[in-house]
Amino acid sequence: LSGSLLFDGETLLSGGTLKISEGVLHVNEDSRIDSDILLQDEGGTITLDEQKSLTIKTSLEIGVGQKLVLLGGSSANLEFANSSGLINQGILELDSDNLTFIGGSQTFQGGSQLSVKKSSFFTDASLAMNDTSILIHENAGLNLDNTSVDLSQSIWEIQTNAVVQSYNSTLNWEGQLTKSGEGELHLDEVFLSGNASYLGN
Repeated sequence: LSGSLLFDGETLLSGGTLKISEGVLHVNEDSRIDSDILLQDEGGTITLDEQKSLTIKTSLEIGVGQKLVLLGGSSANLEFANSSGLINQGILELDSDNLTFIGGSQTFQGGSQLSVKKSSFFTDASLAMNDTSILIHENAGLNLDNTSVDLSQSIWEIQTNAVVQSYNSTLNWEGQLTKSGEGELHLDEVFLSGNASYLGN
């Protein structure tokens, strides 16, 4: 996919591999992808209409040097079913109001980045962040709801009027968390282990 693909109605895509090469997948109605998803070249974009859901039943991997951008209307959902999840070695950019990731195991590997431009939620999920940078843009927010986070060596830039907060979530913290910016970091339940440390304001 190097151009645009439109899911203009409830769509089920199964079998084979969906290859996204700097293309755009538009989801206008609730849809599901059972096929393998492969990002190529510099990555691609997924756009979700307001209050619509895309369910993924396979793993989605962002490679080194690649970016996946999620755009869309308010309150859209990206749901990972069964044992599916996200593996990020590049950049995941979230640019949609109240975008919610539901379920799945999301792994952010060394050198990867999570960039939140508006407001995003991780719900009923597990996150593993190893040597990851998190950028929460001005007036944006990252919310963790009933989510488990394993944190090892991460850099958080939370800009002015931005907030990171958690509800009914646990943070297993090992290594150094470095925070910069004038935004706020509110954590619910934190378990410290190993050489856990904090540097920042």
